[in-house]
Amino acid sequence: MARRKLLLKLNGKKGAEGLKKKREERRASAVNAINARWAKKPISPPNDQPSTSTEAVFDAAPIEEEVLLVPEMPAMSFSTTNDVQTQTDQGIESVQHLCRALNAANRKIATLQRQLQAKEEELSLIRCRPTTRTKPTARRALSLDQLTPSSKTRRVKEIADKLQKCFRPKSPLDEVNKFLRLARHQADFKSPKKAAEKRTKKGRTRPCERIDAILDIQVTLMLNLSWRQRVMLKSILIGTVQRSGEGEGGMDFLAATHEVMALKKRLVSHARFEVRKDVGGRETLLCMNVKDVLTHRVETLWKNGLQIGNLQCDVNSPKNFTLIAFWEGSETRSEMELRLGPVLEQLAQLRELTLEEAGTKLPIEWFLCGDMSFICAWQGHMGPVAAFPCALCRVPSHDLGNTIIGQRTVQSMERGALIFSRRTAGSSKHTTADSIASGSQKARPLFPVPPVNVIPSPFHTLHSAGRKCIDFFEMHATPEDKVKLAQIMAKSGVIRHAKTQEYTGHIMKRLLCASAEIRSIGSQFAQDTADLLDDISELHQYGKATIMTPEQISTFGAKCFAISSYFRTLRACHHGSERVGNIFTPKLHWLLGHGPDFARRWGWFGWLSEQGIEHLHHVLNKQAERFKHFKGDQLLLKIGQHQTLLNEVFDRQLGW
Repeated sequence: MARRKLLLKLNGKKGAEGLKKKREERRASAVNAINARWAKKPISPPNDQPSTSTEAVFDAAPIEEEVLLVPEMPAMSFSTTNDVQTQTDQGIESVQHLCRALNAANRKIATLQRQLQAKEEELSLIRCRPTTRTKPTARRALSLDQLTPSSKTRRVKEIADKLQKCFRPKSPLDEVNKFLRLARHQADFKSPKKAAEKRTKKGRTRPCERIDAILDIQVTLMLNLSWRQRVMLKSILIGTVQRSGEGEGGMDFLAATHEVMALKKRLVSHARFEVRKDVGGRETLLCMNVKDVLTHRVETLWKNGLQIGNLQCDVNSPKNFTLIAFWEGSETRSEMELRLGPVLEQLAQLRELTLEEAGTKLPIEWFLCGDMSFICAWQGHMGPVAAFPCALCRVPSHDLGNTIIGQRTVQSMERGALIFSRRTAGSSKHTTADSIASGSQKARPLFPVPPVNVIPSPFHTLHSAGRKCIDFFEMHATPEDKVKLAQIMAKSGVIRHAKTQEYTGHIMKRLLCASAEIRSIGSQFAQDTADLLDDISELHQYGKATIMTPEQISTFGAKCFAISSYFRTLRACHHGSERVGNIFTPKLHWLLGHGPDFARRWGWFGWLSEQGIEHLHHVLNKQAERFKHFKGDQLLLKIGQHQTLLNEVFDRQLGW
């Protein structure tokens, strides 16, 4: 604000100096013109003629309208007796008088024009003053301590409106309904009649009813406020007068700060995080009491009457993920072996969880979820380019599809890793024969998870099916059909990712919705491709986080078989192509082969998905930006505590 006022003063001073300089130049020009005119015609003007003084000419007040009247001519005393000559001389004198009056009027007009120009320059100077937004990009929002009082009041109203719109009762909880009522009253600024009704006999306004501390923490986390911003918001709400002349206090419906901080500290006290550094100084956040953290979460759910069967809507929410390890870097096999040692030792000792209050023991069933590269690295597989590209079975690369050949087990993976280590002992490279002999298994699993419990990446495999369909059409269609397809995709907004050159996210949804336009191309190949896209689009509904019925499981398997048949038919129609053998990829094999088998075994396919893990990566990156003022170990510890706090609020509020 001080910088802005200084700029305004400097601009005003420059403008005043410019006007003063122009005024002096005009005065000097007027003086020179008047002197030259009087040197030629030294006839004094009549008394009623406007003054020709330079001050009077420039400083004359603007007038709306002026009518020039020819004044009466004074008596002329000439020594002649010729009447005609006398009349001629009088006419000349009258013309000279009219010219002088016309010059005076012109000077008046020039004065008014100069004044108008000065006003226009002043107006343009005001318009050209710097504003608060001088850059084409949006300015970062100011914090609460940088706002003016009026801006703070407006921000309070906006936050109250946001609270009113965002908080919808997800369950018949009295606390949620009470918070909605309080937020609505505070956002609408109670009418004078209602405010008067809440006054006591002494004329003082009764204090507002406060929400619970756990709900206060949920509000702070949902609005993405830091705890310092939450304290400032509470002080601003308290100091805000509802209406001038009405009431003595402001809006104090948030819980007491000391109660919130005490509860926050108690909620994260059960998790013990440490930061370990390797030889290169790279930091890794590790949870050193994984069993206690998991037991605490299960007990909290048990107290609230929640079990796995009735917690389906938000199971893949980032707030539901328990953070036991976190580092900045890649998730390769070597990185995980180097960083996850203490955590893997704790997981190896977990067989069951004992609930003290319930007096029961819950067995643990381990599942492995992630994208294909992560699962291959965790299981010790060579990857999708090996001789046996599937990490779940021993199907060869030339027979990928919906066929499962030689289902892997933990024992077979350990045996393959032993064979690989013996064949490559003393060598850093391996051959294709080594890969075939070991079943493309180069190491033991980091943690023994049965391959039948590996979730076949629903998020990535479903995207891969639609992308492969369009890639195959672009590869084998005629040039005319390719041009039409490009026009359809451009019209539908289907573009490839700039970095990966693949269809991702909502672009894939647009691609699947464009099957009718692709069918309009007219060729038989285009119609078959459109039918395949329709089946893939129907397959996406089974990737939702729900438990499937037996009918849905049967339909899901039939759809996968139909899509596999479609791809085999397309490959048979273009058997002469050199790249036709790559139509079935390992991701398609996981979707069409292992997807139905997994659904029949466990009764669901997308209930647990790696999409939540991808979302969790984004959330953790945002938390690093939030806690960027912390350095070194403190940053990782704050991230771990914040994620633990999200888990606690999530378990107590039925998901949010």
